[in-house]
Amino acid sequence: MAKKRKCIICSTKYEYCRNCSRYNPEETWRNLFCSENCMNIFNIVSKCNDTKEITVQEAYNELSKADLTKKSQFNEHILTEIEKILSDGEPKTSIEKIDDSNEENNKKTFIKKTSEKKKESVKETTKVVENKTTTEKIVND
Repeated sequence: MAKKRKCIICSTKYEYCRNCSRYNPEETWRNLFCSENCMNIFNIVSKCNDTKEITVQEAYNELSKADLTKKSQFNEHILTEIEKILSDGEPKTSIEKIDDSNEENNKKTFIKKTSEKKKESVKETTKVVENKTTTEKIVND
């Protein structure tokens, strides 16, 4: 006889009996979870937080593929862990704001930053060309 159960992830009520012929006896995960999705979510969080088998970034990538539509029904502990993984694992990007209204100033800033990086490799030489003295910079890469 099927036993009434409650999923430890999303609290969905369901029936399962490992000895009943109408249920697949190899799906022992049904003792705790209503679906493979809930089982997968639990395994991802456990592998990241408990056993450290995967990184937070890997957990983020795997959770991104999972169905989190019932997230509002998840138990408090698992929800906290999921939200932590999703916030910590999200790829961080930094974008430097460029003021398009002052293009000349932006070019000077870029040249200045580039020059500072190559300061040690710049040498100044003086040439005389047709009675004019010019100074040129030679940059060694």
